[in-house]
Amino acid sequence: MNRNRIFLYISTFFIGISASIAQAIMIRELLTLFRGNELSIGIIMVLWFAGISVGAAISKKIKSHPFNTIAYSIMLHPIFASVSLVLLYCTPMIYQSYGSFYSLEAELFIALVCLFPQCFVVGYIFPVLVNAGSSLKLENPGTVIFLLESLGAFIGGIVFTFFIIQKLNPISTALILFIAACITAFIILQQRLKRVAIVTVIVIAAFVTVHSTTVEKKLIALSFASNHPGTLQEYRRTPYQMMFVAKLGDTIALYGNNNLYAQFPDDYQVRPIIHALLSSGLPLKNSNILISGDTAFLHYVFAYAGAFIDHVTVDPVLWNILQQHFISIYPDFPTEKIHVYYDDTRSYLKSTQKKYNAIIIIPSPPDSILHNRLYTIEFFNDCKLHLVNDGVCIIQIEGFANIMNPSLRGYVASVINSFREIFPSSLFSAGDTIYCIGFKSKRDTDVSNYLVQYTKNFSKSSISATIQNLVPGFNPEEFKMFFQQSHHDYLYKQLQSEQLINSDLLPRGYFEYLANSLKQSNSLAEHFIINPLLMILLLLFIVFINVWYFRLRGNQHLIYGCIVFITGFVSMAAMLIGFIAYQNVYGVLYYNIALCNALFMLGLAIGSATTFLQKDFFITRIVLLIVGLLMLFGFTIYTNAIIFYISITIIAATTGSFIPLLLNKHADNIQAVASTIDAGDHVGALCGALATPFVLLPIFGMYSLGILIIIVIFILLLKKFI
Repeated sequence: MNRNRIFLYISTFFIGISASIAQAIMIRELLTLFRGNELSIGIIMVLWFAGISVGAAISKKIKSHPFNTIAYSIMLHPIFASVSLVLLYCTPMIYQSYGSFYSLEAELFIALVCLFPQCFVVGYIFPVLVNAGSSLKLENPGTVIFLLESLGAFIGGIVFTFFIIQKLNPISTALILFIAACITAFIILQQRLKRVAIVTVIVIAAFVTVHSTTVEKKLIALSFASNHPGTLQEYRRTPYQMMFVAKLGDTIALYGNNNLYAQFPDDYQVRPIIHALLSSGLPLKNSNILISGDTAFLHYVFAYAGAFIDHVTVDPVLWNILQQHFISIYPDFPTEKIHVYYDDTRSYLKSTQKKYNAIIIIPSPPDSILHNRLYTIEFFNDCKLHLVNDGVCIIQIEGFANIMNPSLRGYVASVINSFREIFPSSLFSAGDTIYCIGFKSKRDTDVSNYLVQYTKNFSKSSISATIQNLVPGFNPEEFKMFFQQSHHDYLYKQLQSEQLINSDLLPRGYFEYLANSLKQSNSLAEHFIINPLLMILLLLFIVFINVWYFRLRGNQHLIYGCIVFITGFVSMAAMLIGFIAYQNVYGVLYYNIALCNALFMLGLAIGSATTFLQKDFFITRIVLLIVGLLMLFGFTIYTNAIIFYISITIIAATTGSFIPLLLNKHADNIQAVASTIDAGDHVGALCGALATPFVLLPIFGMYSLGILIIIVIFILLLKKFI
């Protein structure tokens, strides 16, 4: 085997690894800076595929020595990734959004600058690799290149999930990839001067890699100070999130993925929840209470009042750090009286048989599906199933300061309607924060009677002296402030016209919340959420430009381009829907996003390998794709992870197989055909990334998978033209 062939195989495999790892890193880092929701993921994927599409489209026009081009490209990719990371850390110093999220337009620009260069290289190199394989007389070069690149991406995802995420920071990872690229390029670049240059940059990169942790710490400290109050005390990249702990005077602030989770001491913030629990008549002594949320004072009060506290948190690192700060604030914090379960709240409720006297949920605002899943009718039902007969469930949600706009009203109504559906006997406060109190058994929930009874019962309670000792100035009369008549009347009047239910399968209330969030940041993207027709028109325009461009290249390019456009659209839309379905069931996707990507790439590799067969099995591939989509929908019902992993592998294998399959049918001018097919696939994926969060999910929810099945059938209409 000659040197060129060895270099081609290694380079193809490497670019798959490099692209996969860089994608996982950039998604994680961008989500910590942005809102971290499905709109942000959509923007990231749109720009990722746009860069690849442009690179692939331009690649057909470049006529240069393919092996030199490959060598320079594989070195450029990790360089661009390293520069992008530095730019990302410096962004808050240049473009500040003090105390709020960036607008979606700002996210679009930041992601464009950080992603486009490295994605351009990934798209540009694929047709060059196929052309190089053809020049070496490889049999089915498109299949070989696609298979090797997909296998590389699979290995990259596995390495990232099980090693990099635990051991390396992003900058050092990108630099190690650069060193590996330089070593690979050393094989083919024979000139003495170029080899000396490569060795020199390897030494420099190795030196920076050793000191990358120090560099990252300084950049993040400066970045945090530019956009947040207080002084950064520490930050941690846990497998689940990027966590910041800051200090402002006597206050400790906790941020997760750039979202403010909680501030400590939290005596004032959770005081209404103490009232809500005591008003239910629950005797705290020997009661079992489940708490989910970042709080210290609730644990402190209830544990010393004699209750047994179970706390659920998915991140052990987060809890251990919080405990250290809790002890500094409350020296006698009752750590030994709190039983901690390191699990996702929904997952814990699905797996435990334990019943509670009270379940208290203090979720983060539902600015992503990850957090919205604690506001849905399915979750409230899980809570009810784990209450004793006279148990109570308490949850707080974002309310209103004065007048609710239509989007905020839709969100608040969807959550309250969902809560009332599960807890017919329930009360709701009114104001900036709405406290929902739901009883498993029938109770008198007339507000006036309820508050009077609370005041009367508390004064006679044996626990009153203990509570007043633990909570200075505690008085049941305070609770009446949260049920002011004018606010209460306004809330119920607004709810009368809203019938929305916030559910896992159809999270319309969640998208109402996103529209309200975008309105608050003065983002024009709010109009696309409120009026999906605007996004539909934009998508139709992109499709028209795509078809027109492929038509200029010839009829065969048009047919091939349209087929892979559809498969790219379906695969990307299915992946985004799959991500949301996975989060609904298992919670944090941050930890497993690279694993999901790796399985997708494994599917691409399997699909590519099937194209070595003499028969194309075109109809069989379509049928299997539909089966994969049906399995993904089945996962939303049966919630078995095996179903999810198999479904995304099947979807990837079938959609990805069309790229090498079509390449193998066209031997003439293979670089131009590869350019068309690669560009068409990624433009389709781009449209899928746009359509899913802005059109499909807001209107159809998880039932969007049915729309994708209908779209797949259109491929059969194009088959007769091949």
